[in-house]
Amino acid sequence: MKPAEVGALAIAYARSLSQGFHPLMETVENLVLSDISYVATTDGMMCLILLGKTYTDIGHPRRAWLVWRRGITVTQLMGYHREDCVDPGGKAAWWAVYHGDRFTSMLLGLPHGCSDSILKPQFTKNATNNMSLEHHFTHQCAVVAGRIIERNVAAAKPPYSELMAIDEEMDAMAAAMSQSWWAIPDNLLFSDIANLRERLLLHFYFFHVRLYLHLPSMGGTSSQPIYGASGTCISRLACIAAARELIKRFHVLNMMTPEGKRLFECKTSIFVAFTGAVVLALGMRHFVDLRYREVDSREDELLLSTFYAALQDEEQRTGCNISLQCRLALGALLTATPHSHDQANLSANEYIPGEIRIPYFGKILRLKARDGGSENNEREELGLPSMADEAALLPSEVTSHASDSWVYEYPETIMSDANNLSSQLDMLGMDLDWDWASLSMTGTNEMG
Repeated sequence: MKPAEVGALAIAYARSLSQGFHPLMETVENLVLSDISYVATTDGMMCLILLGKTYTDIGHPRRAWLVWRRGITVTQLMGYHREDCVDPGGKAAWWAVYHGDRFTSMLLGLPHGCSDSILKPQFTKNATNNMSLEHHFTHQCAVVAGRIIERNVAAAKPPYSELMAIDEEMDAMAAAMSQSWWAIPDNLLFSDIANLRERLLLHFYFFHVRLYLHLPSMGGTSSQPIYGASGTCISRLACIAAARELIKRFHVLNMMTPEGKRLFECKTSIFVAFTGAVVLALGMRHFVDLRYREVDSREDELLLSTFYAALQDEEQRTGCNISLQCRLALGALLTATPHSHDQANLSANEYIPGEIRIPYFGKILRLKARDGGSENNEREELGLPSMADEAALLPSEVTSHASDSWVYEYPETIMSDANNLSSQLDMLGMDLDWDWASLSMTGTNEMG
């Protein structure tokens, strides 16, 4: 057998053990994928793609990013990215590594590996006429993801008008697909489960991209809103709406098929859905304004409680450390009255932290509830509504006691602070199943 074929079998075996990262994966990376004579073949590229997908599925997007970047380099060396490439296997390998690189680059906040300017001739009107709607839709999402990545790594940020122009492009992308294509099933009693899975994963990707498009607006303060008071509010509501749809798709992907398996199992997807849950929790409880009343807050609470239960189930079923840490962080955010807990009944890992640092996503600071005007002054400086305004808009059971507030800081904000730079770099040096508590810089309580 060829080395690349042996490598693919080794990865498949390690993956079948369902133990997360296995030393065999790194062995294949070092012995097969590091040798250009092995990887620059059809079998070598299939081995590389399998490893990149495996790293993503087990919650190691940092390792996956390095593999995809290697794939970008090799496929370009082989000419698979060119418009005149006639090798269907090579072209498929190119699109696989291209999309893998875009996804992990956006998630990690790192530059992507290929400019879209060289791909434009392949997506002219005539070319797309011979392309499936799903392929074109996927590529459009990847292009928008590329623009988000470029925005995030650039020193000067684009104006609000550019943000909304991209948002309108995404509206047009969504409108190009039929209403039936966007439908979410209530169960998995379908004959064509594979097509349903692929369709829902495209939904998931679309709303993930849209969430990250508007994510910077979830930070900022009332004195310095990132897009002005009105623009920031509109962008926040769009971010919350994307988070809501993202979690809905996750719940379906997490359903059990008639064969007794999850429709789709991927640890990184759990984390992506968790970031949506964080946005939804922040929006529901702490970024309240009159326009949020149009949203059914009961539905949001149900989505979040169902997602919390899904994390708990995954943690108990597989011992998933990613689900554990996502659950602890989300539990802290959803706790409206953390000081009312009987601390004697909680384990040490379930104390409410003063700060939550989420790998690649940013950090959330806890503002303790206090009585008096100083509380409202501090909330106003941090971009939160007054306690009186919030109490009037939230469900009564949420505001029956004074509650702590959570303030989100976008990764870019952390990176701009020299005191936090090393911590943010530490985030990029870890994978999702590592101990997030090692990122905590304040407070005495750890998260798992």
